[in-house]
Amino acid sequence: MFDFKGQDFFSVKDNFREISHIASQQLYGTRQENCRISIMIPTYLRNTYLKETIDSVLKQTGAVRTEIVVVDNNDDFSDTETLDLLRRYPEDRVCYYKNRKNLGMFGNWNRCLELAGADWVLILHDDDRLRKDYISYMAEIISGEPDLGCIGCFINRIDENGNEIPEEKTGISGKAVSFLKRRKISDVKVRDFYFTHPLNIMGLLVNRKKAVDAGGFDLRWDPVSDYIFIMNLVYRHPAKLIHEKLFDYRIAVNASLKPRHIIGMAEIDGFMREDINRKLNLMKTKTDKLYRSCYAFFYERYCLKKWTVKLSGEQKKHIADDYAEFNQYMGYQRPTKWMMKYFCLFERGYRFYIKYIRKWKTDERKML
Repeated sequence: MFDFKGQDFFSVKDNFREISHIASQQLYGTRQENCRISIMIPTYLRNTYLKETIDSVLKQTGAVRTEIVVVDNNDDFSDTETLDLLRRYPEDRVCYYKNRKNLGMFGNWNRCLELAGADWVLILHDDDRLRKDYISYMAEIISGEPDLGCIGCFINRIDENGNEIPEEKTGISGKAVSFLKRRKISDVKVRDFYFTHPLNIMGLLVNRKKAVDAGGFDLRWDPVSDYIFIMNLVYRHPAKLIHEKLFDYRIAVNASLKPRHIIGMAEIDGFMREDINRKLNLMKTKTDKLYRSCYAFFYERYCLKKWTVKLSGEQKKHIADDYAEFNQYMGYQRPTKWMMKYFCLFERGYRFYIKYIRKWKTDERKML
């Protein structure tokens, strides 16, 4: 724990070199040329949902040239279950690689970036799904804005059975949201990563060259290397958020539920926000620490309530103890009730601003 203090989260490191000595063998499919988008599906011993994931890509609307490449991190070549599944698809629609050695999750994602043949890449988890108009919507955006580093979208959370998980009400007037949602796309700035989590890897389309130039997924920031990767892309290149649910994210069977991920996210998040503030000078040191203190306790309460439902009592206690140790190390003081109310109000307002108001103001300035 706590190995991240003083780190430069914006530094670029060649993370592809670390896996360059490990080969990936193509076992099925024919690579397609001149594709616009590469749908890269990293997988590891999880065929339960893989077919559903691939089918969601094959059912896309529009005529955008797309390739589907499955990259298997299971280095047991005697296990042919995934290969047998993929052989049900035409060779010109699905391609399959198997790593000679397990690269780890983020190492496999870097291999996906290396193997992608198109200029734009989506890393699609092997248990998630695309909405039918995802590719056509994304293709329209990148046609008009080729300089983008990445494009995210709203996501729809589903359970292990594929059923939608209802969202909590935000308290914002339905009519106001309905009006403002007419503004379909908003800009994402690196300062947004200090106040909220504007983008995540689910449904994120990235420019392959820019992603490689940024170093790919840095294993130093495991278990949240994906979040630091996105922040670095936004730091260096323009980014957009589409205000449409184009992606189904299955939350019941992924690594986010592991205790190590839950506390690891909180640790790195605290140091990361501190680093952002150093670079952008958003707040004075005392105010910055107070804000991060509020966020840390808010995140702890949220995690213990939402993400630990299926964990044992012993696991929950372990996470709570880790949080207490981390908060003490960071010198965080437990916020008062009124401080937390103000913090929650501010965060909701800021999320509302970046999702709905910022693009509106940008459009108005362009019209002047």
